[in-house]
Amino acid sequence: MNIYLISDDASAVLMQPLVAYIQPFFSTSVRFHIRPYTGELKSYWTWEELFAVGHREKVGSLLPPGEHYFFFLFHGSNEFNWFGSLNPEEPNVGFLQSRGWENFGFSDPVYPLAYHLMTLVTAMKFFGRDHNLDFYHEVSRGCMFDFTEVRAEVRFKLQSAHVCPECLSKIAGNTSDRLATMDYVQRLLSLFRSVRDYMFPIDLQEYFGELDYRLVIEQDAALVLLVENHKITLPISNGKEKALFITLLKHENGLTYKDFERDSVLKEFLLVYYNYFVNQGSFDSLYRQAKQQIEDRTFRKQLEPLISRMRKKLQETLAAYPHISEALSIHSRQGTLLVPLQRKRLNDNLNKSQLRVG
Repeated sequence: MNIYLISDDASAVLMQPLVAYIQPFFSTSVRFHIRPYTGELKSYWTWEELFAVGHREKVGSLLPPGEHYFFFLFHGSNEFNWFGSLNPEEPNVGFLQSRGWENFGFSDPVYPLAYHLMTLVTAMKFFGRDHNLDFYHEVSRGCMFDFTEVRAEVRFKLQSAHVCPECLSKIAGNTSDRLATMDYVQRLLSLFRSVRDYMFPIDLQEYFGELDYRLVIEQDAALVLLVENHKITLPISNGKEKALFITLLKHENGLTYKDFERDSVLKEFLLVYYNYFVNQGSFDSLYRQAKQQIEDRTFRKQLEPLISRMRKKLQETLAAYPHISEALSIHSRQGTLLVPLQRKRLNDNLNKSQLRVG
């Protein structure tokens, strides 16, 4: 699927953030193409003029086989005051209005634009042959295809992050590839839920107060989080993954990847790994191997996936405790990796004699 985004000057600044936000939800199944609008700029557009922009891009492009959808994103107003629409006579061409979202209480237009762009893509993909656009719901039900004429209805639709059973049935009836369509709808719903969570965040701490918690490094290097007298074992794997996390915990100001090439930090990291997770060989052999990897410039490549996996595991495990998740996640700030946990909340029970060479 190819989505072409043609933008006027005022909307151009939103294109890269918009694509960067949507793309991970659809992986390689969706490709975006950003195009500048070079015609006359207007403050007021008729629908005929808006659809003409996408049409010109379409007929002027050499299109390979596949699905192609064309959208003009503009900063002005339009004759019927819609957020966006597809062209009933040419249903793979449409428009989106990039301004005015602040009137609905939305400070960042990227999220409502992402929602409405993929709603229109879905309409084009499955209902493009319904030229009368009768798939919209006049009475709001919290579905992506609610018509939404007033502010409260717009916010209700976005908060619902939902596709109603009637629309799902229509989508299912308009596809010849059930597996691919199920995958598309799952990805679409994941995007909608993300939009909802960004635009309408719920701060449970506001209602329940700040949770008392501590992170304990046990004598066997187990990582146990104590939250209001409940124990949560952090799902960080034994081995280099846990050794890396413990090393970062010992450096409150963080470490760069380059720091791990320094002897003091390298030995600190390897000693945790060797003494708690390695059952054979010598420390000297492990140290020489790491030094060779540093020389070969492959050492950092071994650390990067460990960081990525730990971030994902911590985010999933601590999803119900966003403030704690933020404190224990591995952040990257100007090239420095750090765990922003207040060290007064850390109990380190590792045997210090096992963390010295010799």
